[in-house]
Amino acid sequence: MHIAVELNELKLTHYHADTRIVAGLAYLESLHLKDVLFDNTASPTFLGHLTSTMLRHLYRNTCGKDFPEGMGELEMRDVLATLFDRMTPPKVDRDELEAQIDHVLYELEADAKTGKQFKYVHGSLVPNVLDGGLFPLTTPPASAAVLAESAQLAPQRREVPAAATIPASAPKPQRTSAAGPRVPSGGARPIIWAHADKVWEEAGKPTLVSDVLVLRKRMMVELEEQGIKKSTSSTALGDWQKARLG
Repeated sequence: MHIAVELNELKLTHYHADTRIVAGLAYLESLHLKDVLFDNTASPTFLGHLTSTMLRHLYRNTCGKDFPEGMGELEMRDVLATLFDRMTPPKVDRDELEAQIDHVLYELEADAKTGKQFKYVHGSLVPNVLDGGLFPLTTPPASAAVLAESAQLAPQRREVPAAATIPASAPKPQRTSAAGPRVPSGGARPIIWAHADKVWEEAGKPTLVSDVLVLRKRMMVELEEQGIKKSTSSTALGDWQKARLG
């Protein structure tokens, strides 16, 4: 399961088996958030850079309960992964999501500093506009059986890096932030970012939001001609714009 977590308040905001849907929903509904973590429950290092205190807050905000005393970070990460995997993903149509993202882009073109909060609507081409704020997701707490299993099996399922194999100068793991994420090494995003940089530089690197939004529309059309869907490029271009222009 792919997830999105708002890191300032440590609340789960999105989850789905399709990472592109999670990215699209996060862009649509979390437009004004500055620090969002994207992760995959199947990863052995799932939530690996969160501290034990952060893991406890995330668990409490998700299910309203506390972890048992004495539970280690590996077990807490495993419990959270199991918890998220058992949640029922929302019904999301990619074409609808793409249309609703396009709607938001038009709103931004008209008012780059809009304070509107958008919410995906299944069966519609236009998102809802609601009062600002998070839309946190919740689920019942882990059962005693899940807690016990995670305590026993987490060391096998969650990676435990050997301290001796990590150079002292190794950089700390980077979290994915909506304010300025690093470009991933795989998938379509490196292509999107490279194309965006090229178009932006050829246009003289404009900084006015209205000018950049016009360029983004052109980028999305050109990227679609290369086989990249608008829902994919719009999310990546939003991250690109925030990384390049702040």
